[in-house]
Amino acid sequence: MTYRIRMALVRTASVLLLILVTVVFASSGFVYADHETEKEVPKREVHDVGVGNELYCFFVTHNVVLTPAEVTAMTDEELTSTILERSGLYMKKTNCKIASHKEITVKDWTNAKLGEFQLSESDLEAMRLAEPVDGEPFKFYMDLQIVRKTGEKKTVVNEEGEEVEEEETIQYSTFKRTSPRLLFAVVATEEDAKYGEDICIEDKQPQPAVTKKQKKKKQKTPAISEPEAPEEEMLPEYRTISMADRSGGPIEETLKDGSPVDLEWVEPKNTGADESSFIDRIPGGKIGLMAMATVAAAAVAAVVIAARNKKTDE
Repeated sequence: MTYRIRMALVRTASVLLLILVTVVFASSGFVYADHETEKEVPKREVHDVGVGNELYCFFVTHNVVLTPAEVTAMTDEELTSTILERSGLYMKKTNCKIASHKEITVKDWTNAKLGEFQLSESDLEAMRLAEPVDGEPFKFYMDLQIVRKTGEKKTVVNEEGEEVEEEETIQYSTFKRTSPRLLFAVVATEEDAKYGEDICIEDKQPQPAVTKKQKKKKQKTPAISEPEAPEEEMLPEYRTISMADRSGGPIEETLKDGSPVDLEWVEPKNTGADESSFIDRIPGGKIGLMAMATVAAAAVAAVVIAARNKKTDE
């Protein structure tokens, strides 16, 4: 094998190896990029929630399953934190569709000291009192509260009856009349909790109650009267005609059986078609009809003569 051939083979092998490496790295890069851009579809979302001077959109990607033992073992703060973590809560500034508005996680929010997340005391207490049985978990639909400190202090009386200074706070909520509650959690038995989110079957949201004003606007349905029975048809001879004006001459008596009757023969009218009607429609009457017949006869004769002449010439 000559030197030139060996060098050609080496160059060909190098090019093939380079192509192979490029393809492998490109494929790995695409897979990684797809993995990074893949995002779970939110289960629920609430938009344009005012917090301070900003508007935010809130999203959750999971429903939350808890057991009574888990609930009992945690404080209110720990329980709230666990629910938010398992729900996959995140936020975006409004408008959330703008690419520059990045996701804000609970950790990001807390580290930036933008406020504290809380659940209502009534929701937390109800979760602690829940006693589920197999197949029947307790369901909780909850709004999220965002609490911010104002920096100002006020004097309050504590449980011991002592006056203490407390920093004022402002509370915001994800509650919206036109949106579902943001969080959905169930407290289930140990056996049911093994199935995870499969047991989190949400109930249909109840219809809004009808207000008094709406009730007044509703018109009452008028009572429908039953249709009257149709009147029985009466033969003319049995009908009685009321006559208000009874003036006039005496009415002739009707014929009775055996009464003589005088009959008079009336010559029937001729109902046939008028013989002169067709001739009258022709201009000139009978003379016009004869002229038309003469013209027609002359035309026929001319055709016959022309045909004979043509045959003779042949």
